[in-house]
Amino acid sequence: MLELYVKSYYVEFIVKNRGGSVDDLLCGKAKYPSFFKMVEQLESYIQAHGKEFGGAFSQFTKRNMASYEKFSFFSHGTGPILQAFYTHDNITYTTKQISDVLKTAKGLFITLSMLLFVVQNKKDMFSTLLMRYKVV
Repeated sequence: MLELYVKSYYVEFIVKNRGGSVDDLLCGKAKYPSFFKMVEQLESYIQAHGKEFGGAFSQFTKRNMASYEKFSFFSHGTGPILQAFYTHDNITYTTKQISDVLKTAKGLFITLSMLLFVVQNKKDMFSTLLMRYKVV
């Protein structure tokens, strides 16, 4: 999910603005850069009106919250988390840790939906989403 999130923003803000072929990426004729290269390019992107992403993507790197690495523990089956479940009798997560993961996932879904509505020019749905989740 995190990779889809970054790829979506990468296509919209980097590939399209540089005149690249979105179809080539989607059909596999061209390859996406590494996850961290996409994050780096998104963080250095400055929109026409001077706005930046301001760390929204760099939080996924090891220098910050290391979200990519943490999510990978769960999504790539033989990682240290899975090994720990099978070698230790009592592995637990605090309610705060679980809450943080759920809030992150919810935020990714909401902002990815917002991007979709902008790309598809569905302003009414974008506004409804903003009001529903009070993301203003």
